[in-house]
Amino acid sequence: MKLLWLLLLVVTSASGQTSLHSLPNPLLDHSNSSIRFDTLTIGTVDEAISKFYEEKERLIQQVVSIPAGKQTFQNTALVFDKIKSETLELMCRMELESIFALSDTVRNKSKDELGKLYGYFLNLLSDENLYRSIKRFYTSGQGRNLVPDQKKILNDALLALKIKGMELAPAERKELEQLNEKIGSLGTQFADNIAFKKAYPANEKILDSMLYYRQQVANVLGYRSYASFALQDKMAASPENVWNFLTDLKIKITPSVGSYIAELKAIKKQMHPDSSDVLSESDFSFYRKKLLEKKYNYNANELKNYFELDNTVRGMFRVCEKLFGLKIKQVHGPVWNEKVTSYELYADGKKRGMIYLDLYPRPGKYGTENMTPITWYRKENGKEILPAGVLKCNLAEPDSSGVSLLSIADVTTLFHEFGHLLHFLLLHTELSSQFFDLKADFVEAPSQFLENWVYEYDALKLFARHYKTGEILPKSLCDKLKKAHEDGNGPRNMMEIYFSFIDLTFYDKYDSIKSKTLDEVTKQLYVDLQVPFQLIDHVELNFHHLAENASYYYNYLWSNVYAKDLFSVFQKNGVMDTKTGIRYRKEILEKAGTVDEMQAIKKFLGREANSDAYMRSLGIK
Repeated sequence: MKLLWLLLLVVTSASGQTSLHSLPNPLLDHSNSSIRFDTLTIGTVDEAISKFYEEKERLIQQVVSIPAGKQTFQNTALVFDKIKSETLELMCRMELESIFALSDTVRNKSKDELGKLYGYFLNLLSDENLYRSIKRFYTSGQGRNLVPDQKKILNDALLALKIKGMELAPAERKELEQLNEKIGSLGTQFADNIAFKKAYPANEKILDSMLYYRQQVANVLGYRSYASFALQDKMAASPENVWNFLTDLKIKITPSVGSYIAELKAIKKQMHPDSSDVLSESDFSFYRKKLLEKKYNYNANELKNYFELDNTVRGMFRVCEKLFGLKIKQVHGPVWNEKVTSYELYADGKKRGMIYLDLYPRPGKYGTENMTPITWYRKENGKEILPAGVLKCNLAEPDSSGVSLLSIADVTTLFHEFGHLLHFLLLHTELSSQFFDLKADFVEAPSQFLENWVYEYDALKLFARHYKTGEILPKSLCDKLKKAHEDGNGPRNMMEIYFSFIDLTFYDKYDSIKSKTLDEVTKQLYVDLQVPFQLIDHVELNFHHLAENASYYYNYLWSNVYAKDLFSVFQKNGVMDTKTGIRYRKEILEKAGTVDEMQAIKKFLGREANSDAYMRSLGIK
């Protein structure tokens, strides 16, 4: 009987049901089949890692060994793209396993291997032979005659390699490597001191050293400042452009700040007559809530009744389907947890990718909400391999009656992360790594853009219903929501401008401030910008972005200004106008890193971009 059962199992597997033992390694599977992450073991991780390194080293040698006259786009650029995209893809999958794996040992193993893969990827961008080979092809006759998107991928690749110091002599590259090791170690200490509440005074000397060593990096690479070096591959391109951008926002926002702060102080005095006339950051949040109740009779908890989780997810899908000409269909394939749901994404009648939603917390699951790619789009032997990605959150699970109600912040997070996911899934290009080549200070724009529909009644009336009565969200309540969303944005954005100024001052004006203490510089900026809140002492020592994303804090404002400008086209044509939405999908989302982002924005807008729509969103006319 046992022999017969085994025979039937083999026959069944051969006739359509795949035996687990014949499944491809889920970490290396590049197909349109659902990936069986539930089969992952320590053995499959080891097997995947071993095969990956062996295959990538073979491909690197293949690229660098091709003589100059024999190089083509296919045997050089496409192979380099394969190396880069498959490295990034495996890193994404290892990150997911470090979060989602059922076994603690597999999670820990995946986390360890992810760290090694990250080091491997950085070394890949420091491979001199690979750099020389790609540059040789780029400067050849064939390389100069490539079509624009092919030339762009090579230009981006060379810039990434140049940033790693590949134009330097060996001794200078060694110096750069040592400087980066010191910066990395200091950054870890800086973050640790913030997390165990020791930022002051411990981080004072650490931050001072980080600024010094980053300026040395700039000097070695031939740049005036670290910001000049760090911004060369961003949309902003230079510190001067960021200074102009931030100064323009400061000038426009400042007049609205004083009157709003006066309103908050008046409420504080009314509630606590003997209190001081100073507002802390926590005061701002507390009294802003009281002000919203007074001005608009606004209660955020009242809105929760209209945003039941399952209905909100279906509503988000419905909005995007109507807006961008999409179709999202739930399917029931293998997933890594029984509460994960999966969907197929269609556009223009054609399947474009796979969506996974992992929305609930569970033991061992990493807490941050984000989108992570699983499979990158590629073409292999003439066949399309479609992309797949997961949106992960930690939303409240349904209660015993099957209900989970979302706050507006939860709803906004869903739309934001789904914006990232759509952007990733809709890019189908010849070079699969071109999503990765998207300018870093534009990455957030498509996700911030999608947030706008959370506050538009024409979108909300499609799905926002009271979980008990089925009543559609009243327009009057939506109007309150929108006013409350805009209320107080001037002062809040002034804080973002202030921290952006700190970041850029430290990393672009190091030579002019190095004789001053960090606290002196920070406090002078506080006075110059007329920051309306009382901040904690030595705020710069608790500012973790100074270690992690130097010269980059402006990004949050920068990308949102472009997101609002793009949204202004919908405000003009109708926020649910499908024709405009499909044009946005094709000209912005589907282009990603294949074209210059500024030119793509200009084409969609039909004009130069500006901050007018952003100012209107702050309630500043």
